[in-house]
Amino acid sequence: MFNVMRKIAMALFKQDTSKSASMARKKKMAGLDDDYRSTLLESGIKMR
Repeated sequence: MFNVMRKIAMALFKQDTSKSASMARKKKMAGLDDDYRSTLLESGIKMR
């Protein structure tokens, strides 16, 4: 289950074009910034 969630999160980071940063930086930003995390999740919902 955790592996599936991790793969979904990594796909969202790869598709995100709002920030030009490395994957590690995007993960850190998502952990610290509620607005950025919301943007990622909303883009994932629109994607489906």
